[in-house]
Amino acid sequence: MHSIFYLQVKIMFLKTRILFIIGCISALATSCSDSRVRTKPHIPESDTDLVTGCYYITDDTSHVKRFLDQEQRSFYLDPHAIVTVDHFESIRKTMEYGCQIEITLDETGAEALKVATGKSIDKRIGVVVDNYLLMAPVVQGEIAGGRFVISGGFDKKEQERIYSFIDHEMYETPAKAESAPQQ
Repeated sequence: MHSIFYLQVKIMFLKTRILFIIGCISALATSCSDSRVRTKPHIPESDTDLVTGCYYITDDTSHVKRFLDQEQRSFYLDPHAIVTVDHFESIRKTMEYGCQIEITLDETGAEALKVATGKSIDKRIGVVVDNYLLMAPVVQGEIAGGRFVISGGFDKKEQERIYSFIDHEMYETPAKAESAPQQ
């Protein structure tokens, strides 16, 4: 009975193009053979810039205003992120239910997202990429396990663009690039 309900919820999400699929998968420690160096923390350039991550959506008009892609609706985002790209442990492209990007959070990010989604059921949380509101799904339940999926309505080209941006932002190393020997 539980699995039928779960499938019905997934179908409902796809039909209504909700762009956030709840991942309740236990976070496993993943080892990464990637030799790139992480740079932390990512700091917004101004009070209205938002770092890639998840944000509370509020009614407070003094917060940062963003328009949702292809919609005329605007949302106000609390400028204090729930999690940012600094908490992203890994990222991968999947095609399980269309073009998706799965993000695994570190322990701190996983706990922050769990708490935030637990107290935001039936409310929206914004997902920002490149200072742009990518989606604003209604939270259906607490997201435990430190994994979430960005999905819905985009093709492989857009999936690659989003993936590449997040991947680049995760491993941005300006100091390393400046100190590289000239050839």
